Amino acid sequence: MGFGKANYSGGGGTNFFVVKAGEHGATGHNIFRILPAYGKLETSGKWYVFFGQHFGYRGLSFNGEGDGVPRTFKCIREVDRKSKMTTVECPECLNREGWEKRRDKLKAQLIEEGKDDEQIKASLKKYNDWLKSHNLDKSFYLAAMNQKGEFGVLKLKYEAKDKLDKKIKALLAEEQIDATAVDQGVWFDFQRTGEYLDTSYDVDVVMDTVVENGKRYKTLKQAPLSVEEQNKALATLPELVDLPRVITEDQIRRLVACSGDPAEVDAIMGIEQKKGTQERAAKAMIPPPEPGDTVKHVGGPGPSAIREASDEDSEAAEVPTAKNYKLAETDEEREFREFKEAKKAREQASQASKLSEKLVSSQAEVLDEIVKATAKTTAGPSDDFLSKYGFKGPAAAGAAK
Repeated sequence: MGFGKANYSGGGGTNFFVVKAGEHGATGHNIFRILPAYGKLETSGKWYVFFGQHFGYRGLSFNGEGDGVPRTFKCIREVDRKSKMTTVECPECLNREGWEKRRDKLKAQLIEEGKDDEQIKASLKKYNDWLKSHNLDKSFYLAAMNQKGEFGVLKLKYEAKDKLDKKIKALLAEEQIDATAVDQGVWFDFQRTGEYLDTSYDVDVVMDTVVENGKRYKTLKQAPLSVEEQNKALATLPELVDLPRVITEDQIRRLVACSGDPAEVDAIMGIEQKKGTQERAAKAMIPPPEPGDTVKHVGGPGPSAIREASDEDSEAAEVPTAKNYKLAETDEEREFREFKEAKKAREQASQASKLSEKLVSSQAEVLDEIVKATAKTTAGPSDDFLSKYGFKGPAAAGAAK
């Protein structure tokens, strides 16, 4: 045994970068240099991965106390692109869909009963809270370097990744520059505006200002990687394909059925316990179900006060173990559809607002004309004017008789 060299760089974990908005939803600027394919993906040339990640479960903390720490895992649902048939089902996806259906059914019932918005919101809170905590986050992940020279994994939502792809293709076609190549490369400005669900993204190539013969020019700010930077990146970055924790379908079914106790969660996921917590985990371990069994559950882990709040909540649902469930789309297709639907909803809301303003303006014009006509004569506004807005004047009414 010998002495190793001290690491003064601070920490040994992976940096995870996200695109952030400014304060109160103002546009935030996030500058990154994207890296090419490396490691296990080097020969394929694929420089990013896409996957869904399930949240909502917690394992034991370092000292075995408190509410525990998040235990996320990769969504295992797989769909054959041609047949649209599910080849591998994900019990947690079925679990979420069950909660969504129960929430939507209750919402329709409350609307039919004439409940107001506040009453509906209060009644649906436990469902929405559960779905929020058991979020399925689907994103793209790629290796990147920030302006401090730090390497890490950049997480992008569909809109940002789509706009990045277009910029990369344009640079290659118009400038003959490979945006990720180690000997070329550029800096990208990832912009995020808005908050929560009302968020938009944009991507620009960072430009430099060059002064030549007294004139200022804009030029691409290139970012070739030095040998030292390349070595640092390879020593620092994790394999993208190994990023999410992967557990089996059987383990996920048992998580869905478990109590949510952190020790039980860790035991099911096979996470090694710190000394002193093994006994607690062993006691929480539940036997795996027999092959072909279905798992009775009440919507996943959570406080018993929530899980047994009513007869409806305590009705057991089944998580089927059979495969080949008919689905309409893949995860990436669903991500694109949701993006387009959100964009369409914003456009429709804007159109509705403009139409409403136009209608109010037209009504005001009618009233103003009536007031003016009445002030001048007892005859009122003309038949032509009234017919313009769908009203019948005295002459038209007489002709109709």
